[in-house]
Amino acid sequence: MGIEADLGLLGPAGPTWTGLQADLRSVHAPGVGHGIESEIKSGITGDQSLKDSLQEKLNATLHKDVAINDVLALPTGSGQLRFAAYTICEYFFVAFFLCEMLLRLCDLGCRNYLCRYAWTPLDMAVVTTGLMDLSLPFILDAEVERMSVLPFLRLLRVLRLLKLFQVCQPLRIVGRGVIKAFAVVMLVGMVVLVLNFGLSIILTTLIGQRGVLLADENSGASVVEWFGSIGRSMQTLFTIQTLAGWDHIATTLSTIYPSSVVVPMVVLYMMICCFAVVGLITSVISDSFMASQQREQKSKEAARDARRHAAAMELGKLFTEHGRSFPGFINRKELEAAVQEGFVTQILNSMEVPANKTDILKLFDKMNKEASFAGRVQAEHMAEAVTSIAGGWRVSGFFDVKHQVLGVKNDVMMKAELAAKEAADQRRELQDLDKKTKHLAIEVQKEVKGIHDELAVVKAQISKVLVKMEEQAKWLEQEKKERSTTLAWGPNTKATAPGIANQADVQEKLSTLPTQAAALSGISSQVELLEKQVLSQSSLGGKMDALTVQVATQAMVGAKVEAAGLQLMKRTMA
Repeated sequence: MGIEADLGLLGPAGPTWTGLQADLRSVHAPGVGHGIESEIKSGITGDQSLKDSLQEKLNATLHKDVAINDVLALPTGSGQLRFAAYTICEYFFVAFFLCEMLLRLCDLGCRNYLCRYAWTPLDMAVVTTGLMDLSLPFILDAEVERMSVLPFLRLLRVLRLLKLFQVCQPLRIVGRGVIKAFAVVMLVGMVVLVLNFGLSIILTTLIGQRGVLLADENSGASVVEWFGSIGRSMQTLFTIQTLAGWDHIATTLSTIYPSSVVVPMVVLYMMICCFAVVGLITSVISDSFMASQQREQKSKEAARDARRHAAAMELGKLFTEHGRSFPGFINRKELEAAVQEGFVTQILNSMEVPANKTDILKLFDKMNKEASFAGRVQAEHMAEAVTSIAGGWRVSGFFDVKHQVLGVKNDVMMKAELAAKEAADQRRELQDLDKKTKHLAIEVQKEVKGIHDELAVVKAQISKVLVKMEEQAKWLEQEKKERSTTLAWGPNTKATAPGIANQADVQEKLSTLPTQAAALSGISSQVELLEKQVLSQSSLGGKMDALTVQVATQAMVGAKVEAAGLQLMKRTMA
């Protein structure tokens, strides 16, 4: 593309040899120019002959007359260079980039390539502009359209240089660092622009407008040219910032202001706006470069781990197939047979540090001695161990730690299973005990309810007895009053001996009535006390026993009350 630009093949003007000759003279190789020119001419002649043969075959196939060389030739310029813009090499490059894009599309898939691959826009831009550059000459007929569109498409071939960043990792790291630091660089540029704008206002007011008052016309013209306006002042400040001509400007300004003021101010400005800004931008780019390098290293390690994981899965499947003695496990003989296969050797050789057969068998013996593996090695663990050996000392050390963790994990799992079984048994016992307790509580509730019902019945019976006793007491009191009235008829009343004896019995019975009435009133208080004692029992067994005793006592009290009532009735009747 550099030779094409020197020859004028990429622009709208006609191709010439002047650019290439000027570059050769600049490198002090004028004699080489004739040899390069002759080689370019011979190459273009060979390309024309190849296109002519292709044109004959194409016209014979399509039965048309298509002048390929005339269509692809540039409109003006040297006759020997007019066909150089569209050579067979250009078709080769376009076909190469198209095949590369299609292969990436097939490898990554449409979704990953179009949505997740960062270089997709560049690939599509290079391929699309290349195809349009090669096909539009056969479509465009107007000379104006060819002069405006095709030079622009030929100029877009420069995008192919960006493909170097895609395939070269160091360039990609540096490019990412520059892109990340570009935002900070733009902010620094804005700070410098604001600072220069403020200084330009001050310099235009204090220096530029006083340039016309200087006695020396040359110095005054220079000052006006440097600081006569805001734009000129900013241009002068940017010039000083690049360390170009600042001494001449400082010498001229010393004629207006003292040099002891001008020189330190110019030096201070250069230190702030030149050295400090350059140092800041350099540090930002360096930090961004280091961050990009670390990110690239992490991505490499992630890709390496992914490859190692894929290799471990493949080896795990193969070891599982060879482990026929016990499913999922592999012994030493089966491992030796599996390692002898070419597929395993190919996987191990693809790793960074290939592992040999001796190392694999030593690792198997080491794992087989572990008590946590119970004399058996799982095929998946063996595959991971093999890939860990092939992954270098870091991965191997990590696998050793993981191996120990797996042993501890197996022990913990066994203890956890035993603890789970014990917990299940205890839970089962608690459930059975809970069921029994609920059943017993239901039965106790039923018994307590029956006892309460019986107590209610007894209380009702006692209430009835008390009512009868009160009625009998009232009747006896009335009978006593009547007898007293009969005994008090007077001294003249005559009585026989049996009558006197009956009166003595009656007096004796009447004297016992208050005692029986007091006993009957005590029965009611005993019944209430029994009920309170039943309700105040603290435990279920005590309540049951107390209720049984109280019921029996109440039954005896009821029998006594009924017997006392019958005796009173008999005595009264007598």
